Amino acid sequence: MLHTEATLIISQPIEQVFSFVSNLENRPLWRAGTLETKQTPQGTNGVGTSFHEVFELFLGKKGEADYRITEYEANKRLVFVSTSGPMQIMETLTFEAAEGKTRITQTTDANFNRFKIIEPLFKGMGQRMLVANLSRLRDQLER
Repeated sequence: MLHTEATLIISQPIEQVFSFVSNLENRPLWRAGTLETKQTPQGTNGVGTSFHEVFELFLGKKGEADYRITEYEANKRLVFVSTSGPMQIMETLTFEAAEGKTRITQTTDANFNRFKIIEPLFKGMGQRMLVANLSRLRDQLER
């Protein structure tokens, strides 16, 4: 299992950051390689909400995966797990107020299943991607 974690301060109130991140269809705006995210059903989020994502794999190839929210605590915590796709993924986002700003921490645990042999190649790349994604998120919210 590959575990990555990154934390970043965003100069916006926690309510605004959580609202943007929990709108799942915003994911392509801040996650590298995410091409499209569709929530099913449309509407409010909460435990049990599902979404389908199309992402860039490599060399122009696309992948798809489905996810389900397993924990949802407004302005505090959002956890989802993959229910299909090439890997088993659990992503956790935690939000903390920090003097009018927001400290966001993202952790990702990925099980490469049948692709276990390539897992070591993704350790450094996964960590860099997490930091870059949070930086993109900050850029989106601090414009």
